[in-house]
Order: sequence, then structure tokens, then C-alpha cells
Amino acid sequence: MQTTPMVYNIFKPVGRSSQQIVSYFKYHLPIKPFKIGHFGTLDPFASGVLLIGVNGAMRANEFIHQTYPKTYRAIGKLGVKTQTGDILGKVIKTSCTSLLNSLLEQGQGPLQKKLEGQFLGEYWQRPPIFSASKYQGKALHQWARQGVQIIKEAKKRYIYSLSLEEVSLPYFSFSVTVSSGTYIRKLFEEMAEFMGFDGTLVSLQRTAIGPFLSQNSLMPKDWPQKGQSWDERKKGTTIWNALPLEKVHLDQKGLKSYISGLDQENLSYQDGERYWVFGASNKALGLGEYVDKKLKVVFNFPQN
Repeated sequence: MQTTPMVYNIFKPVGRSSQQIVSYFKYHLPIKPFKIGHFGTLDPFASGVLLIGVNGAMRANEFIHQTYPKTYRAIGKLGVKTQTGDILGKVIKTSCTSLLNSLLEQGQGPLQKKLEGQFLGEYWQRPPIFSASKYQGKALHQWARQGVQIIKEAKKRYIYSLSLEEVSLPYFSFSVTVSSGTYIRKLFEEMAEFMGFDGTLVSLQRTAIGPFLSQNSLMPKDWPQKGQSWDERKKGTTIWNALPLEKVHLDQKGLKSYISGLDQENLSYQDGERYWVFGASNKALGLGEYVDKKLKVVFNFPQN
């Protein structure tokens, strides 16, 4: 059985859900993985980077969400509001667009600065009622389709960069880099409201999750096919090579201390830092955090 924790940088096309992509890989990978999942969903109308992890790689899910921002390129439309915040949703409101040209009278540069001043940095956001965010174990979009609107508390997010790329009214194209958990369709609705209009997304592409870039993603033509050879090492990468952390190689004594939570002798690593931990025969054990002379387990990979 395949046990190497691998990560695949997949380019998700428009029109397919993230779970459909996971199911495809679960079925088509040459060696059936015993555990598979994705590191953060993309809406069906969106495309771009979707990370899929197999065989223990998903244990790094929280670490990836906490560590790496996500970058998107989006196109929004002013003057229309939909139920879901994207172009696939039912139109629930339209607003006058005759004043849109007044936005450009001041020039794109000043508008850019106003948006940066309003949204850059710490940003509090409620998840949309049509989203994968959970309430009582069920996604909000499932509640909404049953006629129940769940309004969750706003959570602190972070907007690292926001750049207008082109304004061709009523359309705005922009790029944005955000902390994990930020909904771009909700962000654009609030951007539009700030400018005095309704707004909805018509296009969204995730171009990066930290070091994972869309230009390096596996396009559908490169995905595995049943009955065809597929070199996993050329198509994906091990989780410890995907995430550039230093490595700790433990001897038998160090391994025993690591498992038992004892002090690690002869280690001089930086307090509070995390490291990939390897044992005998260069076998990957998991992720450890060095705290108070102890290399503590963050998570371990499944072992044979």
C-alpha cells in the first residue's frame, strides 16, 4: 500500500466542485490512497490552485492554513447583487449604474488608495450564508437551501495586498492576497458597497497558496487515468519537500525522547520553531515543535 504523504498542486477548472476533484483522484490514482482530501475548498464557479493531500499529508492542513496566504485574481460586476455573491446565484437586487462613470472621474489611482485604506490589514468578515462554513455539522449553503439563513460571527482575517488591475465599467478586475478563510465574493460585495453600489463576482481564480503557484499546477490533461502509468513523484511532491522547513534527524536515543516528550540532548534549534522529524533510515515521522529543549509532536504520519 502506498504510504508516502504526497501533495498535488491541481488546477481546478470552472464548473466542478473541490470534492469532485478529490473523488476523481481517489478513484484514478494508480495506487489507491488510504486517506485523501484537499487543503481548502474552491467554489464551483472558481478555478485555480487546489492542493490535494494523500496518506497523512492532510495532517498538515491546519499548518498550511495558518502559515500561507492565498492569492486570487477576480472580476466583479457592479450594479447587481445575487443570492450567493457570484454570477451563478439568483439576482436579488439591481442598482442604478448611471453613476458608475463618476468612479473614474477621480482616476484609478485615487480609487485604489481608497480601497487600500478601507480594506488592507486586519479585516473582519462573516462567512456568506451560501458557503462551506459549518454550523452544527452542516454547511451553511445546505441550511440556506432549506430556507434557513445562519448568520455566523465575524472572524478576523487579513488582507495583505489589494490591487485594481483594470476598470471597464461595470466590471472591475483586481488581485488580492488574503489570509486563509477569506471569502473573495464577500469581500467584493463589501468593496462594491464601499463604492456605493451592489456587486457580485463573475470570475475568480486562485493563483497561489503560499509557494504553490497556478503556473505549476497540474492541468486536467495531466491528471491520472485508469489503466495508464502515472509517476507520482513527477506529478506531486512529498509534504516535507512541499513545505520548506528545516529537518531534524534523530538517532535511536533522540527518537525515544521525542516519542516520550523528554528533553532532547545535543539539539540547539530555535525555540518555537517547527521542524520535519526523521528517524532511522531517513524515515519521515511527522512535524515537531521545539519548545523548552523538547521537540514536541505537532502531528505524526501514519506508519506501517
